[in-house]
Amino acid sequence: MQIRMFPNDPRVRFEKKIHEQVSPALARAGYTFMYLNDTEIVHTGYAHEGLKHEKALRNRTILEDDMKNYPGDINYVAAYADTFFITNEWERGIEVYKEVMAIPGAREKQPDLYNRCPVLIALGYQQLKRFPSALQWVENGLSICPGRADLFLIGGEVSFEMREFAKARGMLDQALAAPEELSSVPIDYQAIRAKAAIMQARICREEKDFAGAEKWYQKVMETHSYFFDMPANIGEVVLAQGRFLDAMRFFSDSVIRFPGADVRAYRHLGRISASVGKIDEAIDMYSKGLSFFPADRAMLEAIRDLYRMRDDTEKYLEISQRLSELNQTV
Repeated sequence: MQIRMFPNDPRVRFEKKIHEQVSPALARAGYTFMYLNDTEIVHTGYAHEGLKHEKALRNRTILEDDMKNYPGDINYVAAYADTFFITNEWERGIEVYKEVMAIPGAREKQPDLYNRCPVLIALGYQQLKRFPSALQWVENGLSICPGRADLFLIGGEVSFEMREFAKARGMLDQALAAPEELSSVPIDYQAIRAKAAIMQARICREEKDFAGAEKWYQKVMETHSYFFDMPANIGEVVLAQGRFLDAMRFFSDSVIRFPGADVRAYRHLGRISASVGKIDEAIDMYSKGLSFFPADRAMLEAIRDLYRMRDDTEKYLEISQRLSELNQTV
């Protein structure tokens, strides 16, 4: 899109081999810049999960060769750090993001990239399960960008893992309430709010507040009805409240709308049917579930026991054999 906007100006060309930029040439040519708040640019170059690792390694090789031509370039060093996070090399990625922050004048030259670094460093420590370090970088980041939503989210998630539920709840509340701020580095506020609400539901479940968890999950469903795990999440907390018919409705919704997506729905529907003596329905549901999850031990054991109750020796032995083979592969 950018190069088509300036096709007749020979001074304007993309630069660099990775994360090609046209803005430096535009600035040198005297063009002015403005943010278009209602314009969304969707980058799908890394949408295919299987290609992410391959592209990251390719980019890393190119960057290592080309970075010498752009010493101290904030975009390049940050892009180099990104390649390590994409390949789950958290320690090295953290080191390079810290190098970005140490570049003289980085905050003034590229404030959005600079402000993003504490978020990613905290995320890296979270992935490494070094939770105190993650929280320290959450605090570091908030001292730079007070009220930043993604930092509050990470702080809430880490506090949850440390089982500091009151602190987690406070952080998540702030993530949900944080205002959206314009940034050249994308921040997905919808995803942050959805994750924060789901974490609030998880806290409620840990505290056995199943009605509270249901309310949080329902809020997520209102805005993200395509989240395949939401029906089963709601079904489980509704079931914990003893509302069997409502639970079956949510589990059924899961298998109808998202067939083969959530093993829990098949397990619960089979278990509920068996508990009320509907053996054929239970076997049918477990069979459907096993067509998607053939190695699910819980469903295999459950359907084996149902065949034994029904005196179906042939099926009982068949499932027993599958379980035996599964045990040998573990």
